[in-house]
Amino acid sequence: MPEVAVKVLLDTTFLLPSFGVDVGGEVEACLKLLAEGRFEVYYSRYSLLEALFILLREVRRGRLQPWEASEMAEEGALAVAYGLRAADE
Repeated sequence: MPEVAVKVLLDTTFLLPSFGVDVGGEVEACLKLLAEGRFEVYYSRYSLLEALFILLREVRRGRLQPWEASEMAEEGALAVAYGLRAADE
């Protein structure tokens, strides 16, 4: 009997490392497990939007420069869009 892949929809927290945001060791460990296992990993396009708002919040708080947030947003969005499947595809 063929193995069936488990479908997983990632929360925004699990996308943030792709944007260069530190989320802690537990999330990183979970992501490593997902990469090693038989999982079909999906993301919500709304989570991409939420990740961008998180970067904007960090700019407003003075923790990031606008140019840094812009670079992080571009790199993160590309990594997610080309590395995972959108849930609504």
